[in-house]
Amino acid sequence: MGTTLLIVFIGLVAWIISAGVKNSRELKARGIIKNIMVKHVEGIPFVNSGDPILLCLYKDKVTIGDKCTIPLQDIKNIAILTEKELVEKEKSVIGRAVVGGALLGPLGAVVGGMSGVKNKQVTKEKCFMVIDYQGHDGPESAKFSTNNYFMASGFTNEAVKLIHAQAQA
Repeated sequence: MGTTLLIVFIGLVAWIISAGVKNSRELKARGIIKNIMVKHVEGIPFVNSGDPILLCLYKDKVTIGDKCTIPLQDIKNIAILTEKELVEKEKSVIGRAVVGGALLGPLGAVVGGMSGVKNKQVTKEKCFMVIDYQGHDGPESAKFSTNNYFMASGFTNEAVKLIHAQAQA
């Protein structure tokens, strides 16, 4: 039974990896270097705040869904910003009471339960991508939010490399 589960798991992982490689090849064939799904915050006409939108990086432009295309030479800055947000996280009263009871008996259960009464504060960072560019009517700025800092970082780093390469050409 365990071996069968392992074989099924390995097959599933291999299928997911091959699907990702196939998708990556298809994107490269269309000229897309990087892409990321983000949520629009502000700056793009006809897109509501909070709407999901796909950003695609090409060798000469960034497309924002089918709503906007920005040539790389018009991009003045592309960056990731973070905003720390304080989140209240409830402590587990029951879990602490059980652990306290297991370790020290009834008195431990009472003390363990009491230690979980207050809320715990956890810091969580929100990640934003900002693209400053020269629009038709002057400087423009588009802002997006994402939960994937790693993907956003890869997108912006690659865009910066392409922008610098174009500026030096």
